[in-house]
Amino acid sequence: MDILEPLALITLPLLGAVIALYLLRFRRPTAPVASLRLWDILTRDREANTLWQRLQVSVLLLLQLLVLLVLILALARPWVPSERVSARNIVLVIDVSASMGASDADDGGSKTRLELAQEKARQIVDNMPQESAATLIAADTHASIVVPATDDKARLRSAITNLRPNAANTDLSEALRVASTTTAGKGSSLVWVMSDGAFPPLAQLDAGTAEYRFFAVGNSQPNQGITAMSLRQDELGLGLFVQVANSADITVTRRIDVSVDEAPWNARTIDVGPGATQEVIIPDVPLGARVLEASLAGHDVLTFDDRAWTVNRASVPANVLLVTSGSRFLEAALSLLPTVTLYKIAPEDYTPSAGINGGPFDLTVFDSIVPTSTLSTLPGGNLLFVGLPTSNQLFNVSGAITNPIPLVSQSFDPSLPSQESAYNPREPLMRFVDAASLKVARASLVAVPPWGRQVLGSDKGPLIIAGESAGRKVAALTFDLKDSDLPLQTAFPLLMRNLVSYLIPDPAAGLPSSIAPLTTIALESVSPVVDRVLVEDPDGREHTYALTPEQPRVAFADTGLTGVYYVTQYSGDTIAAQEAFTVNLFSRDESSTPTNASPQLPQGVATQAGATVEQATRQEFWPLVALAGIALLLLEWLYAQRIAVRRAITEMRTRRALRNAENERT
Repeated sequence: MDILEPLALITLPLLGAVIALYLLRFRRPTAPVASLRLWDILTRDREANTLWQRLQVSVLLLLQLLVLLVLILALARPWVPSERVSARNIVLVIDVSASMGASDADDGGSKTRLELAQEKARQIVDNMPQESAATLIAADTHASIVVPATDDKARLRSAITNLRPNAANTDLSEALRVASTTTAGKGSSLVWVMSDGAFPPLAQLDAGTAEYRFFAVGNSQPNQGITAMSLRQDELGLGLFVQVANSADITVTRRIDVSVDEAPWNARTIDVGPGATQEVIIPDVPLGARVLEASLAGHDVLTFDDRAWTVNRASVPANVLLVTSGSRFLEAALSLLPTVTLYKIAPEDYTPSAGINGGPFDLTVFDSIVPTSTLSTLPGGNLLFVGLPTSNQLFNVSGAITNPIPLVSQSFDPSLPSQESAYNPREPLMRFVDAASLKVARASLVAVPPWGRQVLGSDKGPLIIAGESAGRKVAALTFDLKDSDLPLQTAFPLLMRNLVSYLIPDPAAGLPSSIAPLTTIALESVSPVVDRVLVEDPDGREHTYALTPEQPRVAFADTGLTGVYYVTQYSGDTIAAQEAFTVNLFSRDESSTPTNASPQLPQGVATQAGATVEQATRQEFWPLVALAGIALLLLEWLYAQRIAVRRAITEMRTRRALRNAENERT
């Protein structure tokens, strides 16, 4: 600590003056009296004529000295050195994804990660220089500018406090691109990223002159969450499939409570191993059930993933044609799918114009043993190739690979030419599919076409490819089932379900049973007479949109809440159709509540040059000292006038008592 006005200390001798006033002998006034007999004691005072007396230390003296000392210190203007942000442009990027709702930001589990990030953001705003402006960006799957650049600290603090975590995944790439655009060409800039660090690696970004800093929150406390839920139709009836993931390093026991149309129906207790998932199928779901909800009993650090919903939707199964000479595993996997009506034909009997009920098949599946001549002309619908022995119109087979190792993690060398694209842990066609133990003896070496993407790769080439070509969806396994152990694994029916669900047409009215949060969904009228559609969200809010024959479709994007959305189409006051869909988190990444205190952020020019957006400044605190002096002065006055104050209080109470007595008599 130091002072800016040392000359103010010359007033310190005033402390001695106060003490001297207490040492001076009290001089009594002179007055004539009739007799001195009553004043003998005073006349015998040996120190009557002395100037000084012994110092009597009192509370009043100490208070007066303290008041004077504090006021002198305030005049001296004390200060302490401080590092103050000098950037004129500050951007606050706050992660509001689902994992930021985890209550593990403190040891007691009473503060969420977002609350800790908000505290840091408010602190940055409070210390922001007067000439600086700040921008607030909220980031989850997408980014939104909550407050554009402003120097209004009250507005920024209010907006920061009002942020809430969303049931969505984390992807800060878009937010940092917005931040980079905001800081471009504005000189000294500082971008603060406040997150638990649980986001995918960031793409290359031109950071410009901005300096990036990261504030980590969270402690990676264990959590369990529902990561999958669906209805399954089999020969025994309708069953509810629920998957629970456990991020703890010990086995945990959780109870799943299931309700049907908001009424309790069933419950299951499951044991989930460390870092594993556990599935359970609850059979005999009532056929008349409309909405099913599953919830995890008990408490963990994240609540977003403790509940899930699904709807029992009636839809016409898709017509699927299997072209094969005989494949028991493939035929069984397709026939057991409740959304498929399976037809089978031999390759020699197949023609590209084959159809059903006057129309084409929704999906055609070609088994790997189909001769090349059969594939010379392909049908116009969606296609699934199980094995690619030779090239065709869509795929170019350039050779064969043996014993490929599937890529099921990001720990591989991306420089190898055979790895055509990185492993994507969020690939929807691999959802719930564990390919780590997949063994493939031989596969075709196929280049990923421009219209497609690699769904599952290996160290030697792609194993599964999917995409859309000329308006139709296409998927292919580059290996024959008999050259792998895939049909013997539980991953096989899950993979076939994902592929077929991707390839067959959407259900009636285009509404899937479940979508991810913040996904835009198309609402299309079921009849030309429909003039409006109403959507009721999980909070009970109603969203109404007008429909016309010229514009029979509307995009609904307000899907940030998890739960059930009810869709009703009207023709005037008459209900034309009713349907529902659900929004669920279903994210293993968010449910595992991971943290990363050192993510790779963009490197700005200022950082590379070793510059800094902070500078040493003096932080004065004399106003606080002055306020303390005023408070002490008030305390000294109250102490000096304590007798008078006590007397005034007593008189006031007496008057009140007399007044009350007078009122009682009257």
